[in-house]
Amino acid sequence: GLSGGRATYWAAPTSGKLQGFNSLWGALMELWTMWTHALEAGVGLIAAQLGLSEAVAIIVLTLFARAAMMPVSLASAWRMQLNKDAVARMKPALEALRAQHKADPAELARQTMALYRDNGVRFVDKLSLLNIGSQSVFGLGMFQTLNHMSFHSKFVWITNLAKPDLWLTLLVGALMLLGMTLMPGA
Repeated sequence: GLSGGRATYWAAPTSGKLQGFNSLWGALMELWTMWTHALEAGVGLIAAQLGLSEAVAIIVLTLFARAAMMPVSLASAWRMQLNKDAVARMKPALEALRAQHKADPAELARQTMALYRDNGVRFVDKLSLLNIGSQSVFGLGMFQTLNHMSFHSKFVWITNLAKPDLWLTLLVGALMLLGMTLMPGA
């Protein structure tokens, strides 16, 4: 419902911990709404100021966002490569552990985690969570924003950007397949 012109998300009166959760949830939803409105305004601003179609403005905004997230993404990729190299160096020790503890999976898991810890291997760390989180917030925000926007222009052959397009889906699938086949080490 509306309360003073603002959307409320949990209108039922509650008490105790649930009320605290509802307050937190309402605050998060307010922040999310501000975020998606900012994304929509950004698309509109880029389209108006640069004289671009809405589709091209979405691409430009996405490129700006990816450039802003690039330091975290590159640092996370670098950390993942270090982990991959460390695991490759530990392969003989891991195989010895598997042979030694093949009858006891719990002990194998403990010893494997200890080996990882001793060699500085961390599969999930603050940097990777920041990378995943920032990309998720942007991606989900753009998805929700695009679902609620009304488009007034077309892009290439797509007349309505809000509706699915079979040819675009096939093109994206073909490009992903091409990218996977050209990827080194695949």
